[in-house]
Amino acid sequence: MIIFPGFTWEYLIEFFEAWRTNYQKQVDTFESEIDTVENEVDTVENEVIKQYLMRHVQIGQGSIDLVSKLRGHPGIEKYVPRRGMWLLSWSLDKDSELSVQSLGNKDEYHLSFDSGKAETEWSVVTLDEVADRVYAYIRRFE
Repeated sequence: MIIFPGFTWEYLIEFFEAWRTNYQKQVDTFESEIDTVENEVDTVENEVIKQYLMRHVQIGQGSIDLVSKLRGHPGIEKYVPRRGMWLLSWSLDKDSELSVQSLGNKDEYHLSFDSGKAETEWSVVTLDEVADRVYAYIRRFE
């Protein structure tokens, strides 16, 4: 297992809280501007923009929930993942990588395992399943 010492559970929570807060402010600003400005943009376009921003709020919250769940698992707590944009990943060895990310739905997470030798394994798991599934992969490389 390759550990990246710059990442902590606290850092990950703070990052995703800031992410969620930033996008929520954008949603609030967008909604207030639409209410106060003469609407020259098609309402369908406005709805698409709002959905895009709300999806990022949901991904932020889903990621906070994910980090909390992983951190609370006794087998994972010492293996802090590194962070991509909204992806958490572990380098299990020089060729293998495990990653998990929020799909923006309250209870769905994308889990993928790339061994570098075979086709990437991936699945959609619930918040209740994710920590045990991640730990099962990590145990292969302990």
